[in-house]
Amino acid sequence: MKRERTRDESTGTIWALSQVHWQFFVTIALPHVPGVGNRAQPIWNGFRGRLAKEVRILKRRPLLWVVALEWGKSRSNPHLHALISGLPRELQPESLIRAMEAIGRKLGTPDVVARTYDDRLGAVAYLFKEYDQPHPRLSSSDGRWPMISDSVWNVLRRHPDSRSGSFSKGRADA
Repeated sequence: MKRERTRDESTGTIWALSQVHWQFFVTIALPHVPGVGNRAQPIWNGFRGRLAKEVRILKRRPLLWVVALEWGKSRSNPHLHALISGLPRELQPESLIRAMEAIGRKLGTPDVVARTYDDRLGAVAYLFKEYDQPHPRLSSSDGRWPMISDSVWNVLRRHPDSRSGSFSKGRADA
C-alpha cells in the first residue's frame, strides 16, 4: 500500500536536508523519448557511479546526494535536479563541473548543467516543490522521487543535535 507524503513530512525533510553542506546543484536533461520517467533512475545511477569513479571517491568518504525528477513547465522537458556533496575539497569546483558535464556527454544526455551550491537560493525546497501535490505524469506517488542517499541520513544521524536546531552547517559533511 502506497503512502503519500504529508506537507509536514516534506517540511521536516527539507529542514534536515538543508543542514547538509551541499557542494553542487546539478540539472541533467533527459532524452525526449517515451517512458523516460522509468529510465530516469538508471540514468541517475550511471551518472553518480561515473562521478564517484571519476573523482575516485573512497568508501570511507561516501557521495551524498538528493535527486528529483521534474518535467518542466511545458511538461515536455524531463530532467533531474540533484544536490551533491562528499566530493574531495582539494579538487577545484571548475574541474568537477567539467567532469560532470563530460559524464553527461558519455551517458548521451542532452545537457548537464552543474553549479556550485548557493545556500541562499533554496535548492533543497526547490527539489521538493512538486511533491506536496499529486502530479499526473510524475512517478512521485510510487515513492521513488525525490530519492535521498542513505549516506545523507548517516551523516545527519551522526549529528543528533541537528534536529534541535542548534546545528552547525560545517559539521554535516561526509
